[in-house]
Amino acid sequence: MATIISLIEEITIKISQLPGQGSIPQQEDGVLFPPILSTGDGGVIFINKEILHVIENLSHVLRENCSLLKYNATIEESNTLIRTALGRPLTKALSPEEIRQHIRETLKEAANPARHGQDYSFGCKLFENVDLPKISVGPVVFEQRTEWLTRKISESAISSISGRRIQRSWSGQRLKKRKPSQDSSSETSVINAISGAPYACSVVVQGLTPGMGRDRAVISSRIALVALALAWDTPATVLRGLNLTYDSTPFLRRYLVQFGPMLGSGSAWSELPYGPMLRAGQWAEMASTWHDKWLVIGTVLDWYLDPSSSSRPQVMRRLFHALLIFHEACREQLPLLATAKFAASLDALGLGRNENGIVELVRARLGVKSDEILFGNEIKASEAISKIFAAARSQTLHGNNREIARDWSDWRARAEQLSRLCLIRCLERCSSDPATDDPEKLFLG
Repeated sequence: MATIISLIEEITIKISQLPGQGSIPQQEDGVLFPPILSTGDGGVIFINKEILHVIENLSHVLRENCSLLKYNATIEESNTLIRTALGRPLTKALSPEEIRQHIRETLKEAANPARHGQDYSFGCKLFENVDLPKISVGPVVFEQRTEWLTRKISESAISSISGRRIQRSWSGQRLKKRKPSQDSSSETSVINAISGAPYACSVVVQGLTPGMGRDRAVISSRIALVALALAWDTPATVLRGLNLTYDSTPFLRRYLVQFGPMLGSGSAWSELPYGPMLRAGQWAEMASTWHDKWLVIGTVLDWYLDPSSSSRPQVMRRLFHALLIFHEACREQLPLLATAKFAASLDALGLGRNENGIVELVRARLGVKSDEILFGNEIKASEAISKIFAAARSQTLHGNNREIARDWSDWRARAEQLSRLCLIRCLERCSSDPATDDPEKLFLG
């Protein structure tokens, strides 16, 4: 593999071989403008695709050798940062070692954990017939949008004038146009981002580039919604009504169908346009019953946003794997793929030991041995796990599932039930033993 120094030397040599920088070079492959490096003083260095490829190789090598860059910035942002860091030193007679040092200082500044936090907010649907108090799942906070707006005004992120106009917009009033300004732009951004959602979801991240911060905030918010949905027997159904406006807004999928000479139509919601209903007093009961489990999920999300924050990273990593894939399984539309994803979530809790690990997980956490009945119709645990893991997951991923065309909705339901119960029991175990960082002891012991 090429070294950082050798790649920097290659870049400097190739740039020196280019024609003069006084005019825009000839277009390549129909591209209107060639790639450039900014020199930081308003000037630019024109480069070509060949040099851009070497810069991308340099970015890859730097990412592999710099944990801050690897985990705190997206690949696209890394490439942009390195192109920015290269521009200025290339205009000076610096050695490759001096250029490397300049790049490292630039990258450390861009992905510095000590930088101020970034507060990401999304519109959110929660429960339909109650006004909930502020809910915190670790770093993720759900609050009524009016409370969120009041907080933002107190933080001076939104002016009081914009706050009043946003309130009027939420109440359905038509707003008069404003002159373009930073304040009016912020107002429009709030209206567009929160949209018609009754709640706002906020996440503060530290030391991440904007793109990586956004991605981590979104994933953390989704997993926090999973934490709430786990309180129901069928979290996938509940999650159809618990959504971030960032992900989508409900719409009707419409289709036509012809029966002989008759043409008919049908439709189905992409997701529920409303959240689940709660009976009187149900939220207080849920908050009490699920407090400890939500606390564990909150520590998992704290670890995800800042791995150095946890004293038991091995347990956090396993739980994050399971929760992340469990969310994707719940959102998956195809029953077969959802079953495969639930199997992957179980496999994470089974320490990646395939069927045997899941068998041990079910025995340890649910008290069901492999030869005992797990589901109705006399389905034993070993048979069910083989169907969920070997058939739905492994055979599908390896392209040899002979039952791929059947309806897998029955096994999806069973896999969801099994994954949910195992996940809950593991969360309870972690809550009861908060100091142990041994997944085998907590999940399989």
